[in-house]
Amino acid sequence: MAVFDLKHIHALHSLTHLPILLMSSDYELIHSYGNLEYLSPYYQVIKEASMTLDADFSFLEGLLEESFLLFPISNYIICIGPFYSRKLEKSYQETLANQFLSQYPIRTLKDLLDYMAIVPTFSLAQIRSLLITIDAYFQTHFEQECQDKINQLQHHAQKITTDLHSLKHLNHELRDSYQLPDAFTYLNHIMELVKLGNSDLLKKEINHIPISQVSTTAISNLRAEKDLAIVYLSRLVELGFSENTHNTQSYDLAKQYLRMIEEATNPIDVFRIRAAAILSFSDSLNNKSISDKQQLYQCILSYVANHLYDKLKVSDIANHLYISDSHLRAIFKKYAGISL
Repeated sequence: MAVFDLKHIHALHSLTHLPILLMSSDYELIHSYGNLEYLSPYYQVIKEASMTLDADFSFLEGLLEESFLLFPISNYIICIGPFYSRKLEKSYQETLANQFLSQYPIRTLKDLLDYMAIVPTFSLAQIRSLLITIDAYFQTHFEQECQDKINQLQHHAQKITTDLHSLKHLNHELRDSYQLPDAFTYLNHIMELVKLGNSDLLKKEINHIPISQVSTTAISNLRAEKDLAIVYLSRLVELGFSENTHNTQSYDLAKQYLRMIEEATNPIDVFRIRAAAILSFSDSLNNKSISDKQQLYQCILSYVANHLYDKLKVSDIANHLYISDSHLRAIFKKYAGISL
Protein backbone atom coordinates (compact mmCIF):
# COMPACT_ATOMS: atom_id res chain seq x y z
CA MET A 1 0.00 0.00 0.00
CA ALA A 2 1.35 3.42 -0.93
CA VAL A 3 2.43 5.54 2.01
CA PHE A 4 2.43 9.32 1.83
CA ASP A 5 4.77 11.54 3.83
CA LEU A 6 5.73 15.13 2.99
CA LYS A 7 9.31 14.54 4.11
CA HIS A 8 9.64 11.94 1.35
CA ILE A 9 8.60 14.52 -1.25
CA HIS A 10 11.20 16.92 0.13
CA ALA A 11 13.83 14.16 0.16
CA LEU A 12 12.99 13.31 -3.44
CA HIS A 13 13.52 16.93 -4.43
CA SER A 14 16.81 17.10 -2.48
CA LEU A 15 18.12 13.94 -4.15
CA THR A 16 17.19 14.84 -7.71
CA HIS A 17 17.12 18.67 -7.69
CA LEU A 18 14.09 18.42 -9.96
CA PRO A 19 11.02 20.67 -9.68
CA ILE A 20 8.10 18.90 -7.96
CA LEU A 21 4.42 19.81 -7.61
CA LEU A 22 2.23 18.26 -4.92
CA MET A 23 -1.49 18.41 -5.77
CA SER A 24 -4.74 17.10 -4.34
CA SER A 25 -6.82 14.51 -6.18
CA ASP A 26 -8.73 17.34 -7.88
CA TYR A 27 -5.47 19.05 -8.90
CA GLU A 28 -5.50 21.83 -6.31
CA LEU A 29 -1.90 22.95 -5.72
CA ILE A 30 -0.74 22.08 -2.17
CA HIS A 31 2.99 22.71 -2.32
CA SER A 32 5.76 23.18 -4.87
CA TYR A 33 9.48 22.43 -4.71
CA GLY A 34 11.88 24.08 -7.12
CA ASN A 35 12.10 27.20 -9.23
CA LEU A 36 8.66 28.80 -8.98
CA GLU A 37 9.47 31.16 -11.85
CA TYR A 38 9.03 28.37 -14.38
CA LEU A 39 7.24 25.73 -12.32
CA SER A 40 4.06 27.59 -11.36
CA PRO A 41 2.90 28.57 -14.89
CA TYR A 42 2.97 24.92 -15.94
CA TYR A 43 0.65 24.06 -13.07
CA GLN A 44 -2.24 25.36 -15.17
CA VAL A 45 -1.19 23.01 -17.97
CA ILE A 46 -0.71 19.96 -15.75
CA LYS A 47 -4.23 20.38 -14.34
CA GLU A 48 -5.49 19.18 -17.73
CA ALA A 49 -3.73 15.82 -17.41
CA SER A 50 -6.89 14.15 -16.01
CA MET A 51 -5.05 11.48 -14.01
CA THR A 52 -7.08 9.34 -11.60
CA LEU A 53 -5.92 8.04 -8.23
CA ASP A 54 -5.98 4.43 -9.44
CA ALA A 55 -3.76 5.22 -12.43
CA ASP A 56 -0.13 4.29 -12.91
CA PHE A 57 2.54 6.71 -14.15
CA SER A 58 1.79 9.34 -16.77
CA PHE A 59 4.47 10.97 -18.87
CA LEU A 60 3.74 14.41 -20.37
CA GLU A 61 5.79 16.18 -23.01
CA GLY A 62 5.68 19.93 -23.66
CA LEU A 63 5.97 21.72 -26.99
CA LEU A 64 9.60 22.45 -26.17
CA GLU A 65 10.14 18.70 -25.55
CA GLU A 66 10.46 19.10 -21.81
CA SER A 67 9.14 16.15 -19.79
CA PHE A 68 6.84 15.77 -16.78
CA LEU A 69 6.37 12.60 -14.73
CA LEU A 70 3.04 12.24 -12.86
CA PHE A 71 1.91 9.54 -10.43
CA PRO A 72 -0.73 9.22 -7.69
CA ILE A 73 0.16 8.52 -4.05
CA SER A 74 -2.62 8.01 -1.52
CA ASN A 75 -5.05 10.90 -2.18
CA TYR A 76 -2.48 13.10 -3.90
CA ILE A 77 -1.01 13.66 -7.35
CA ILE A 78 2.74 14.25 -7.66
CA CYS A 79 4.26 15.88 -10.73
CA ILE A 80 8.04 15.85 -11.27
CA GLY A 81 9.31 18.27 -13.92
CA PRO A 82 9.92 19.99 -16.22
CA PHE A 83 13.18 18.30 -17.16
CA TYR A 84 15.02 17.18 -20.29
CA SER A 85 16.09 13.54 -20.68
CA ARG A 86 19.02 14.68 -22.84
CA LYS A 87 21.06 17.81 -23.41
CA LEU A 88 19.71 19.80 -26.36
CA GLU A 89 22.03 21.42 -28.87
CA LYS A 90 21.72 25.18 -29.20
CA SER A 91 20.55 24.94 -32.81
CA TYR A 92 17.85 22.43 -31.88
CA GLN A 93 16.67 24.66 -29.04
CA GLU A 94 16.21 27.47 -31.55
CA THR A 95 14.28 25.14 -33.87
CA LEU A 96 11.90 24.17 -31.07
CA ALA A 97 11.48 27.78 -29.99
CA ASN A 98 10.66 28.90 -33.54
CA GLN A 99 8.11 26.09 -33.90
CA PHE A 100 6.50 27.22 -30.66
CA LEU A 101 6.39 30.85 -31.78
CA SER A 102 4.85 29.95 -35.13
CA GLN A 103 1.81 28.60 -33.27
CA TYR A 104 1.83 30.74 -30.14
CA PRO A 105 3.51 34.13 -30.69
CA ILE A 106 3.04 35.10 -27.06
CA ARG A 107 6.73 35.16 -26.07
CA THR A 108 10.01 36.21 -27.66
CA LEU A 109 12.70 33.88 -28.95
CA LYS A 110 15.04 35.01 -26.16
CA ASP A 111 12.40 34.25 -23.52
CA LEU A 112 12.01 30.69 -24.73
CA LEU A 113 15.76 30.06 -25.05
CA ASP A 114 16.35 31.44 -21.55
CA TYR A 115 13.58 29.19 -20.25
CA MET A 116 15.07 26.08 -21.87
CA ALA A 117 18.46 26.97 -20.37
CA ILE A 118 17.14 26.65 -16.80
CA VAL A 119 15.22 23.39 -17.28
CA PRO A 120 17.27 20.62 -15.57
CA THR A 121 18.64 17.64 -17.48
CA PHE A 122 17.84 14.18 -16.11
CA SER A 123 18.99 11.19 -18.16
CA LEU A 124 17.09 7.97 -18.82
CA ALA A 125 19.48 6.08 -16.54
CA GLN A 126 18.67 8.52 -13.76
CA ILE A 127 14.93 8.14 -14.41
CA ARG A 128 15.31 4.42 -13.73
CA SER A 129 17.00 5.24 -10.42
CA LEU A 130 14.27 7.78 -9.70
CA LEU A 131 11.52 5.17 -10.13
CA ILE A 132 13.30 2.79 -7.77
CA THR A 133 13.74 5.59 -5.22
CA ILE A 134 10.02 6.37 -5.46
CA ASP A 135 9.35 2.69 -4.89
CA ALA A 136 11.46 2.73 -1.73
CA TYR A 137 9.94 5.94 -0.36
CA PHE A 138 6.27 5.25 -1.06
CA GLN A 139 6.16 1.42 -0.93
CA THR A 140 4.99 1.19 -4.50
CA HIS A 141 6.01 -1.66 -6.80
CA PHE A 142 7.75 -0.22 -9.82
CA GLU A 143 11.20 -1.80 -9.41
CA GLN A 144 10.47 -5.08 -11.18
CA GLU A 145 8.96 -3.42 -14.23
CA CYS A 146 11.23 -0.39 -14.06
CA GLN A 147 13.05 -0.76 -17.39
CA ASP A 148 9.90 -1.64 -19.32
CA LYS A 149 8.19 1.33 -17.73
CA ILE A 150 10.87 3.75 -18.92
CA ASN A 151 10.68 2.45 -22.49
CA GLN A 152 6.92 2.69 -22.44
CA LEU A 153 6.94 6.22 -21.08
CA GLN A 154 9.45 7.40 -23.65
CA HIS A 155 7.63 5.91 -26.64
CA HIS A 156 4.10 6.78 -25.61
CA ALA A 157 4.47 10.19 -24.04
CA GLN A 158 1.24 12.17 -23.87
CA LYS A 159 1.63 15.49 -25.66
CA ILE A 160 0.52 18.61 -23.82
CA THR A 161 -2.21 20.08 -26.02
CA THR A 162 -4.01 22.35 -23.59
CA ASP A 163 -4.46 26.11 -24.02
CA LEU A 164 -0.84 27.32 -24.02
CA HIS A 165 -1.91 30.93 -23.49
CA SER A 166 -1.71 29.99 -19.81
CA LEU A 167 2.08 30.17 -20.30
CA LYS A 168 2.12 33.80 -21.40
CA HIS A 169 3.13 34.97 -17.92
CA LEU A 170 6.06 32.56 -17.74
CA ASN A 171 9.04 34.14 -16.00
CA HIS A 172 12.54 32.87 -15.42
CA GLU A 173 15.91 33.60 -13.89
CA LEU A 174 18.90 34.05 -16.18
CA ARG A 175 21.02 31.20 -14.86
CA ASP A 176 22.07 27.79 -16.08
CA SER A 177 20.06 24.75 -15.12
CA TYR A 178 21.34 22.63 -12.26
CA GLN A 179 23.26 19.69 -13.63
CA LEU A 180 23.33 16.72 -11.30
CA PRO A 181 27.04 16.37 -10.44
CA ASP A 182 28.94 13.29 -11.43
CA ALA A 183 29.02 10.83 -8.53
CA PHE A 184 32.79 10.65 -8.44
CA THR A 185 33.30 14.40 -8.79
CA TYR A 186 31.04 14.84 -5.79
CA LEU A 187 33.03 12.16 -3.97
CA ASN A 188 36.07 14.46 -3.96
CA HIS A 189 33.90 17.29 -2.62
CA ILE A 190 32.68 15.10 0.25
CA MET A 191 36.23 14.01 1.10
CA GLU A 192 37.28 17.65 1.40
CA LEU A 193 34.39 18.29 3.79
CA VAL A 194 35.37 15.23 5.84
CA LYS A 195 38.81 16.79 6.30
CA LEU A 196 37.24 20.06 7.47
CA GLY A 197 35.21 18.31 10.16
CA ASN A 198 32.18 20.62 9.85
CA SER A 199 29.41 18.15 10.74
CA ASP A 200 26.52 20.50 9.97
CA LEU A 201 27.81 21.31 6.49
CA LEU A 202 28.70 17.67 5.88
CA LYS A 203 25.19 16.49 6.81
CA LYS A 204 23.70 18.99 4.37
CA GLU A 205 25.99 17.99 1.51
CA ILE A 206 25.55 14.26 2.12
CA ASN A 207 21.89 14.70 1.16
CA HIS A 208 23.04 15.99 -2.25
CA ILE A 209 25.19 12.97 -3.14
CA PRO A 210 24.01 11.97 -6.63
CA ILE A 211 22.33 8.66 -7.31
CA SER A 212 24.71 6.23 -9.00
CA GLN A 213 24.54 6.36 -12.80
CA VAL A 214 26.17 3.00 -13.53
CA SER A 215 23.08 0.81 -13.12
CA THR A 216 22.21 -1.22 -16.23
CA THR A 217 20.07 -4.21 -17.08
CA ALA A 218 22.94 -6.34 -15.77
CA ILE A 219 23.62 -4.26 -12.64
CA SER A 220 20.68 -3.44 -10.40
CA ASN A 221 20.22 -0.01 -8.87
CA LEU A 222 20.72 -1.54 -5.41
CA ARG A 223 24.02 -3.12 -6.51
CA ALA A 224 25.15 0.14 -8.12
CA GLU A 225 24.46 2.09 -4.92
CA LYS A 226 26.27 -0.53 -2.84
CA ASP A 227 29.28 -0.31 -5.16
CA LEU A 228 29.31 3.49 -4.90
CA ALA A 229 29.12 3.24 -1.09
CA ILE A 230 32.10 0.86 -1.13
CA VAL A 231 34.06 3.42 -3.17
CA TYR A 232 33.27 6.00 -0.50
CA LEU A 233 34.42 3.63 2.24
CA SER A 234 37.67 2.94 0.39
CA ARG A 235 38.38 6.65 0.08
CA LEU A 236 37.57 7.20 3.76
CA VAL A 237 40.01 4.46 4.80
CA GLU A 238 42.63 5.88 2.43
CA LEU A 239 42.09 9.31 3.97
CA GLY A 240 42.52 7.85 7.43
CA PHE A 241 45.82 6.25 6.46
CA SER A 242 47.08 9.46 4.85
CA GLU A 243 46.27 11.33 8.05
CA ASN A 244 48.20 8.62 9.94
CA THR A 245 45.47 8.35 12.59
CA HIS A 246 44.04 5.19 14.17
CA ASN A 247 44.63 3.05 11.11
CA THR A 248 43.50 -0.19 12.74
CA GLN A 249 40.34 1.40 14.11
CA SER A 250 39.57 2.96 10.74
CA TYR A 251 39.92 -0.38 9.00
CA ASP A 252 37.72 -2.15 11.56
CA LEU A 253 35.11 0.60 11.26
CA ALA A 254 35.13 0.27 7.48
CA LYS A 255 34.63 -3.50 7.69
CA GLN A 256 31.66 -2.97 9.99
CA TYR A 257 30.00 -0.55 7.57
CA LEU A 258 30.88 -2.78 4.62
CA ARG A 259 29.02 -5.67 6.20
CA MET A 260 25.99 -3.43 6.84
CA ILE A 261 26.03 -2.22 3.23
CA GLU A 262 26.11 -5.75 1.84
CA GLU A 263 23.20 -6.76 4.10
CA ALA A 264 21.05 -3.78 3.03
CA THR A 265 17.98 -4.73 1.00
CA ASN A 266 17.07 -1.39 -0.60
CA PRO A 267 18.87 1.77 -1.83
CA ILE A 268 17.48 3.96 0.97
CA ASP A 269 19.17 1.80 3.62
CA VAL A 270 22.40 2.04 1.63
CA PHE A 271 22.10 5.85 1.60
CA ARG A 272 21.64 5.90 5.39
CA ILE A 273 24.56 3.56 6.08
CA ARG A 274 26.80 5.55 3.73
CA ALA A 275 25.86 8.80 5.49
CA ALA A 276 26.58 7.28 8.90
CA ALA A 277 29.97 6.03 7.69
CA ILE A 278 30.97 9.43 6.31
CA LEU A 279 30.01 11.21 9.54
CA SER A 280 31.75 8.59 11.70
CA PHE A 281 35.01 8.86 9.78
CA SER A 282 34.83 12.65 9.85
CA ASP A 283 34.44 12.63 13.63
CA SER A 284 37.28 10.13 13.97
CA LEU A 285 39.65 12.12 11.78
CA ASN A 286 38.92 15.52 13.25
CA ASN A 287 38.39 14.77 16.93
CA LYS A 288 40.62 11.82 17.75
CA SER A 289 43.50 12.84 15.51
CA ILE A 290 44.34 16.15 17.18
CA SER A 291 46.85 14.64 19.59
CA ASP A 292 48.34 12.55 16.77
CA LYS A 293 48.89 15.66 14.66
CA GLN A 294 50.53 17.46 17.55
CA GLN A 295 52.78 14.46 18.11
CA LEU A 296 53.59 14.38 14.41
CA TYR A 297 54.56 18.05 14.54
CA GLN A 298 56.97 17.28 17.39
CA CYS A 299 58.47 14.46 15.32
CA ILE A 300 59.05 16.89 12.45
CA LEU A 301 60.84 19.31 14.77
CA SER A 302 62.92 16.49 16.22
CA TYR A 303 63.96 15.24 12.78
CA VAL A 304 64.92 18.76 11.68
CA ALA A 305 66.93 19.29 14.89
CA ASN A 306 68.83 16.04 14.37
CA HIS A 307 69.66 16.94 10.75
CA LEU A 308 70.14 20.65 11.20
CA TYR A 309 73.36 20.77 9.15
CA ASP A 310 72.22 18.39 6.43
CA LYS A 311 70.64 19.32 3.11
CA LEU A 312 67.03 18.59 4.03
CA LYS A 313 64.12 18.21 1.66
CA VAL A 314 60.47 17.97 2.59
CA SER A 315 60.28 14.60 0.84
CA ASP A 316 63.07 13.24 3.08
CA ILE A 317 61.13 14.10 6.24
CA ALA A 318 57.86 12.81 4.77
CA ASN A 319 59.42 9.49 3.77
CA HIS A 320 60.94 9.10 7.23
CA LEU A 321 57.55 9.65 8.90
CA TYR A 322 55.59 7.63 6.29
CA ILE A 323 53.28 10.50 5.34
CA SER A 324 52.70 12.51 2.18
CA ASP A 325 54.52 15.76 1.42
CA SER A 326 51.25 17.69 1.37
CA HIS A 327 50.16 16.33 4.74
CA LEU A 328 53.53 17.21 6.27
CA ARG A 329 53.31 20.76 4.93
CA ALA A 330 49.76 21.11 6.28
CA ILE A 331 50.77 19.94 9.77
CA PHE A 332 53.78 22.24 9.88
CA LYS A 333 51.73 25.19 8.65
CA LYS A 334 49.03 24.50 11.25
CA TYR A 335 51.32 24.45 14.29
CA ALA A 336 54.31 26.55 13.22
CA GLY A 337 52.38 29.19 11.32
CA ILE A 338 54.86 29.18 8.44
CA SER A 339 55.10 27.26 5.19
CA LEU A 340 57.86 24.82 4.31
